[in-house]
Amino acid sequence: MFVLHWDDELAKIALGRSRLCGFDHDLASN
Repeated sequence: MFVLHWDDELAKIALGRSRLCGFDHDLASN
């Protein structure tokens, strides 16, 4: 069985990158 480890530094990087994305998706076609 795999063990999952949380990486706070990686989480901060991911959060920063996600904030750069604009929510421009069309909900009707998704």
